[in-house]
Amino acid sequence: MRALLERLSRASAWQTDFRERLSPPAGNERPERRAPEHLESHGAKLESSELAAIVGEDAMVALADEFGGRRLYVPVRVKETHRIVRTIGIEAAQRLCDRCQYTVIRIPLARDLRAAHYRAKGWSNAKIAKHLGLSENGVAGIFKRVARNVESGSKVENDG
Repeated sequence: MRALLERLSRASAWQTDFRERLSPPAGNERPERRAPEHLESHGAKLESSELAAIVGEDAMVALADEFGGRRLYVPVRVKETHRIVRTIGIEAAQRLCDRCQYTVIRIPLARDLRAAHYRAKGWSNAKIAKHLGLSENGVAGIFKRVARNVESGSKVENDG
């Protein structure tokens, strides 16, 4: 029993010494990671227009195509191999990181924005429908709703 207590005492001393060697020296502590105050810490939802203002419309469409309807963690810095950089480019990714660092954001589907973007590129309703996973009538309905909102002057954003 005495030998067991001695071994436990030595192990405890070794663990304490090991922890002390691993702890950072005073004054060199890492800064506390905190999400910006304007965003919630779990799944902050940015509207399509807010996200487009940060990264640009083309990058917003690329984000929605790649990550739409899902949560995405935004680190403080990104490397060229990061999936956000591969999707929207280094400059837009860094702007997103500067604004939303240490945060999980929900990427909207942004079907209205994406449909308008593809229409401007000359895509047919059939091609847009296939890409967005909608019927052709669904795409036509998006354009009717957008036209109606433009005529009435209201700004209704459908991210569904």
